[in-house]
Amino acid sequence: MLAIAGVLFLACLAAAIYFSIALVRTTTASGLASLPVDRESEVELPAGEVVLEVETPRLSQEYRQFQVEMVEARTGQVNKFAFQSSIAGRESYGVTTARVPFGRMIARDGKYSVRVENVRGGADYSTTRLILSRPYMGRLVGHIIALVFSAVGALGSLIWAVWLAGWMKQGA
Repeated sequence: MLAIAGVLFLACLAAAIYFSIALVRTTTASGLASLPVDRESEVELPAGEVVLEVETPRLSQEYRQFQVEMVEARTGQVNKFAFQSSIAGRESYGVTTARVPFGRMIARDGKYSVRVENVRGGADYSTTRLILSRPYMGRLVGHIIALVFSAVGALGSLIWAVWLAGWMKQGA
């Protein structure tokens, strides 16, 4: 039984490490482009669903005024985005930053002109960026749940192995 507990511990520990790495890869590999908050920028996008987020300092509220337009260079099709309180609560937080979703669109392969309205003249937006990425929130939640379960499994099997080995006694 002790061998089974040890193997179970190692398997759960390996799964926890795997899901930790997958968690980091999910958030970093889904990014397509990072743009400064300028009045106008250009970006090349592949075809597919794209999520527009604003990465901003955690306590900043200026992003709420931004209105973003993405104009496809080839067809002139305009996609407009603005902060919506209905999607508030779907932000993802880092230690010092927050990523706030502004919306989604289906992009065609090609160049896009990105315009940001309501940018205050003279304001320092060096720590605020527009992030264009593939949808990743569902995978992120799945990896977090799997990480929690594998970590709980590793802890439980470690306690079981210690108990089987006789290192943990009831009462003192």
